[in-house]
Amino acid sequence: MPNSDHAIRHETVNPHPGRTGDTDGTPHGHVGSSPWSGMMRQHLPSGPKASLALVALFATLGLLAGCTVAQGGSGSFQAKQLAPDAPDAHLSVHFTDNSAADHVAVNAITDIQQYWTQEMPAVFNKAYRPVKGGFYSADPASGQSVPCAGSASAVKNNAFYCASADVVVWDRTNLFPVLEKDFGKYSIAMVLAHEWGHAIQARTKDPGRRTIVIENQADCYSGAFTAWAYAGNAPHFHISIDDLDKAFAGYLSFADNPGDDPNGSQAHGSGFDRVSSFQQGFDSGPTFCADPKIYNDHKVFTETRFQPNDQGQGNLPLSTLLKQAPPDMGSYWKAALPKLFNVSGAKDLGDVQGYDPASEKVTCGGTKITPVIMYCKADDKVYLQTPFAQAVYSKTGDNGVATMIGIGYGYAIRDRLGKSTNDQNALLGAICYTGLYDADAFNASVGAKTTLPKHALTLSPGDLDEAIEALLIGVSDTAFTGTEGTTGFLRVNVFQNAVKTGAGACTQY
Repeated sequence: MPNSDHAIRHETVNPHPGRTGDTDGTPHGHVGSSPWSGMMRQHLPSGPKASLALVALFATLGLLAGCTVAQGGSGSFQAKQLAPDAPDAHLSVHFTDNSAADHVAVNAITDIQQYWTQEMPAVFNKAYRPVKGGFYSADPASGQSVPCAGSASAVKNNAFYCASADVVVWDRTNLFPVLEKDFGKYSIAMVLAHEWGHAIQARTKDPGRRTIVIENQADCYSGAFTAWAYAGNAPHFHISIDDLDKAFAGYLSFADNPGDDPNGSQAHGSGFDRVSSFQQGFDSGPTFCADPKIYNDHKVFTETRFQPNDQGQGNLPLSTLLKQAPPDMGSYWKAALPKLFNVSGAKDLGDVQGYDPASEKVTCGGTKITPVIMYCKADDKVYLQTPFAQAVYSKTGDNGVATMIGIGYGYAIRDRLGKSTNDQNALLGAICYTGLYDADAFNASVGAKTTLPKHALTLSPGDLDEAIEALLIGVSDTAFTGTEGTTGFLRVNVFQNAVKTGAGACTQY
């Protein structure tokens, strides 16, 4: 989140040769300069980003308005009784060591192919042809040779589909066991569902020539399969909302690094781009994902490159952020309320007061404040615990903290709009309003039209990812998810919808 003097500019589109399928559905070709299409950029030095192991990071994470803890409704995701998973499926897998991870992979492949056998005729008016080249469980240290990649060492920390050989390959020693340990077994299925997105592209047609478009459509297909599984249709994966939240956090870890070239031959997209595509597939299904009006080379993404004058790779010092973010948000809402909500004459937003609960006691209307961030109606201020802000800053970056401040201000905006400030809709609405601010700050960074003519702060590469990380922090922590009955998946969905579609997304809260 740099000062606006260091705004990011639009990138020019540099399409590259893609991959198409024959009219009879026979796969061939490859993506870009690589013969295979992996879950993330090839030849990364490590696996899924360690910084995203955020489950239950903070033991006392809370975010409330007013002075009481309100229990909200259950939201869009209802608790449900899960049926038992089917017995392990059986498939021939090259080089398998019959590990637990390989059993999960085989179960996922079986369910994914069942899904596409059902959906492909409805979506593409043709029968699904199962992957015929085989499945390869690779040990990168083995020296074995795998199709398309050559040495198994090239597969380290990755999984891929190769159209020319019609095969699926995965790293069974470094990638899948880590995913299962950190994010649950369904995270493996989500990765393989993405790879099957490429198999579907090979049997139909790529959405364009840009790799980032091809990869995001595969993310969309993964989301569509996940919705089918969450509905109870996958025999081997009867998943709860907690399972979905954990796996979703894992999916975010496959984002490109901030500042990567969105038009490169290995571009997969920012975390925001990828989870947005995934959630759109989850919400709208495979027909949406296959729509050429949605996924084509003209699709706009949030991934942008760093510029040479970007200081601190886009991260402001925390002290600077705490000074500059509140007034910029205040200026935005002064302009946005009349333009977006037809509300004139609303009073300016109040201050953000930081404090350390270990040495300072602060109150709201005479009651001690305990949540880490809170809007107090009594004095129209947002209170932020500075140790919490430092922890979020260390784990996510400057826009993670700005997102928390933005949500606090979101409650204040709801108060000005005459809406509730102490229930689930209040939290979701505040998140939605934060998305509107971030969208405007992002538009300012790329020279697009904005609601606020001049932002003091703009977004830099990775800032939207930081916001999503902040919304996912404490996925398993009841102090955040339990107080208002929301889930990480739902919070992120609300945020990204606001960023992408505007103020209309917030009217339901």
